[in-house]
Amino acid sequence: MVARLPHGSGGPRAAMMGHASAFAGFHVRRISLCVLVLGLAWLAWGAPVHGGAAHGAELRGAWQALEGDAQAREWNSFDPARLERIPRQAAPARIRLWVEGGDGAIGEPMLVVLSPSMERLQWVSPRSGEAVGAALLDVQRVGWLGHGRIAVELETVPRADAPFEFELQQQAAVNGRLAFEIASRADVLADDAAWIALVSTCLAFLAGMAAIALVFFVRLRDRTFLYYAGYLLAYALVQLIQTGFAGSPLGWSWVAQAPREWGRAAVVVSLVTSVLFLIHFAQVKRFLPAAMPWLRGYVGLVAVLGVLGFVPWTVAALGAAGLANPLILLGGPLVLAVAWSAWRRGSRYAGFFLVGWTPLLLLTVAGSLQVYGLWPGWFLATETALVAAAFEALVLSAGLADRAASMARQRDEAIVQASQDALTGALNRRAFEEKLATVLQVRGRGEPVSLLFADLDGFKQLNDALGHVHGDAMLQAVSSAMKLQMRSGDALARLGGDEFVILLPGTSRQEARVVGERVRRAIATLGPDADAAGRGPASVSVSIGIATARDGESASDLLERADQAMYSVKRSGGNRVEAARNAAETDDALA
Repeated sequence: MVARLPHGSGGPRAAMMGHASAFAGFHVRRISLCVLVLGLAWLAWGAPVHGGAAHGAELRGAWQALEGDAQAREWNSFDPARLERIPRQAAPARIRLWVEGGDGAIGEPMLVVLSPSMERLQWVSPRSGEAVGAALLDVQRVGWLGHGRIAVELETVPRADAPFEFELQQQAAVNGRLAFEIASRADVLADDAAWIALVSTCLAFLAGMAAIALVFFVRLRDRTFLYYAGYLLAYALVQLIQTGFAGSPLGWSWVAQAPREWGRAAVVVSLVTSVLFLIHFAQVKRFLPAAMPWLRGYVGLVAVLGVLGFVPWTVAALGAAGLANPLILLGGPLVLAVAWSAWRRGSRYAGFFLVGWTPLLLLTVAGSLQVYGLWPGWFLATETALVAAAFEALVLSAGLADRAASMARQRDEAIVQASQDALTGALNRRAFEEKLATVLQVRGRGEPVSLLFADLDGFKQLNDALGHVHGDAMLQAVSSAMKLQMRSGDALARLGGDEFVILLPGTSRQEARVVGERVRRAIATLGPDADAAGRGPASVSVSIGIATARDGESASDLLERADQAMYSVKRSGGNRVEAARNAAETDDALA
């Protein structure tokens, strides 16, 4: 016979979820660190060195505001190799770029605009002489547009006496910062291919993690997974717009037609859902209730400014746009501080949040600070943020997997507790009757199903003599002895007091008698504790009735026949096994 699995173990599924949780918890830091290091290494050594021209040449630049008196306009020099803010809110601005020094030997030169974001450029095509516009999200791709950059074909390397001129179109929003370089077409294409590979991988990873989170939300009905999926999708849309990936290669014209509106909505959703995710994932309300008003206030402020950004009132829209970066700069430290405090107070998942979110928040804040002139020589803010987002998705997905496993264990434990007898760990009456009805319903034609109905002999006298503590210990010992005589597919239940029943699927009446005799002999070896000797019976016995299911018999009728067989044993002195009578039988007692 095969020993039965202990009740309360949760079964193989719970064990599998537990192993998965342990694996995630043990390896998540190692895997996440490897992903982050590899991504940053690619960015540090595989990315191009921007901001100049080849062969010892130096790129120079100047800008001019196209407003007011044309004769009073001045040219303002700037360094194209560093991110520069060029005012263009009141009117467009003209840019002039040229190369000094070097031999000018750049094959198929291209002017590359770095970190163009939502900018739109306009220049006169050297081939057609017509004004040509270009932007990252220009799905028409007039001329040649790079991914994450704007690349313009040049006939020759521009010199001081013949500079390359173009205009930055007017925009009402906060002006970003731009940098420029001149590189060969071959170098631009090589960098472009590597860029597409990196960004595609990161975006696909974010989308995949969001899909998994949605599946968990549908199955578990836990809003934490919904907030996480919403954040990932919103953040991915932000990156799709900022990098131009939505326009090319995806060709999403609906985004290209209103990039600022979509971008503003995506930023608001990503900020709101990230905070809501923190609240639920890290259990902030439980571990750090004092932080709840701050987090709710931040979410409310972000939501209000997000709505104001869409109102037709220009002042309100500009104010909302101007506060976007300060909100990001404020939200980063706030979220990290709350996560750190919740983790210090015992929130396990706040630790996952800190490990996963810290690099992304720091890089996001750093990218926002570039608007104010910090780190003007860093051109990979978007790429590093994407790598950090993939790292964060990996870590937090491991945390969510751990959370799902924990929820599954808790659910399984609740189910087991609801179906168990608290003292012996056997099934309770309700759970047993449901199991018996299921077994009878699904059994194959002619397949036998038998019951053993057991009642301890003289248990009341033993309980009265030794006390309830010893009585309870005896019931637990009886339950354990019965389980040792059962197969893995059998089921034991305590119906109440000292009454037990064993379900034996696929077992005939003769086979059930053999099992019943083994159970009877095993229980006969039990006795009171040594310190209770002399105060009660020296041993305990059991009366067992057997019933084998008839065709079409209900669970209650089968249980009733086994009960009657047990009482028949009781009336004849107990400590025996007897089978219930079947139809057309006159005497089926088994002494």
